Amino acid sequence: MDRYSGKILDLDDPTIGTAGEVFTQWQWPLHSGQAFGMTGRILVFLSGLACPVLFITGVIRWLQKRKAHKLKAA
Repeated sequence: MDRYSGKILDLDDPTIGTAGEVFTQWQWPLHSGQAFGMTGRILVFLSGLACPVLFITGVIRWLQKRKAHKLKAA
């Protein structure tokens, strides 16, 4: 929109465009969880917790196996 005349210079319609343009316009709403409301935000939050949880449970399992192996060898 032209700030002096108020004339519309360009219209950015998310439903019209190439596949690449539509993909680019969806990146932020999907990344932030805004695309699907509160459900999307909860899914983004849970997926963000997945990596630390997998790391912690992996270390715990590794320590358990290491301890069991030492007890078996003794």
